[in-house]
Amino acid sequence: MEKENKKEIEKQKNKDISAAGLVSIDIKNIFRILGRNKWWFIITFIFIFCAFFSFTYFVTPDSRYSTKSSFAISTENIRYQEKLNYYFPKEAYDLWFIANEQLPLNSINYYYMDAINDIYSDRVIDDASGKLGGVISKEIIRQSVIAEKSLDSNYLNITISYKNSTDTKKISEAVLDSFLEIKNSDFQATYDYLLAKIESKISELNKTVDLLMEQADEYSIQFNKKIISELKNEKNKEINFYLTGYIPPNIKIKLDSVNETVSNLTDIKNNMIEYKDLYLNRMALNVNPSVISNINIFKNLILSFAAGLVFGLIFAFAANYFKSN
Repeated sequence: MEKENKKEIEKQKNKDISAAGLVSIDIKNIFRILGRNKWWFIITFIFIFCAFFSFTYFVTPDSRYSTKSSFAISTENIRYQEKLNYYFPKEAYDLWFIANEQLPLNSINYYYMDAINDIYSDRVIDDASGKLGGVISKEIIRQSVIAEKSLDSNYLNITISYKNSTDTKKISEAVLDSFLEIKNSDFQATYDYLLAKIESKISELNKTVDLLMEQADEYSIQFNKKIISELKNEKNKEINFYLTGYIPPNIKIKLDSVNETVSNLTDIKNNMIEYKDLYLNRMALNVNPSVISNINIFKNLILSFAAGLVFGLIFAFAANYFKSN
């Protein structure tokens, strides 16, 4: 009876404190509650501690180590990139050229998306698997790669993650080497094709210039013949005849346009030959050779302990609340 009266007095006291808007923390009372509900606390603590630590350590075993690399697309020689895009848009796209000098990111963002697709492509993964001697499966290699555009800078980041540091570094080197070799090979093939195409176009346009000049000469000859024919009928047989370089307007417009194109293409061709490296080395690659550990056991232990402690207290006090009511 006396114990029940004490409980009632304690309840009333707590109600009065709550009604007054005050919060009272009694350390002894906390330990008393934990003592009465120690099994709730202990079981919850152990369960949360094990679950949290297992999740941070065992759930993702294939990403315990990682390497990080990044690359940026070159914007050097950008004026000629824009000019080439005007005349040969397909080849300019294949060479990752900037379409607009004022808005380079519009083109670069498209090329980063292409680069991501290339990194995950069968060509790169198969080649990387070959470099690794087929020891690591193609699917594991593909899953270990994360390629994404950086949100705060103009870079493409490539992260390789795996379960041990040695294989992580090997996979990283194989994937990056395969990607660069394949893309550089593609750039070389497109460059050679484009250079030959420009030379062929210049030759074709020069033939057009010759044809237009012939038409202009023919026009001049016919025009002079007509004058001579008309003058023969005149009584005055003394003729003052002057040759001129006159070209008909319709032919001159075509001739000027073709000559301008020939001049531009010749300028582009010379630039391609002189600065060949700028056309082929489209990527500035930044490789971090060190392997980073993604697992910090001491930190995970502390976080797991804290999580177990918090949830253990919550469940112990919850159990006490339901018992007392």
